[in-house]
Amino acid sequence: MDDEIAILSGTPDNAERLDTVMRRLGTDDPDQWMPAYFDAVRRKA
Repeated sequence: MDDEIAILSGTPDNAERLDTVMRRLGTDDPDQWMPAYFDAVRRKA
């Protein structure tokens, strides 16, 4: 459930993390960026 909260919460920090991950991967395809995004959110905690 924590992964879903990270998507739904939409905090400024998480939005920045998502932008960074998407730029690094070069895609806006959720199947590609979601695993890396969840890893980034977990690392910050």
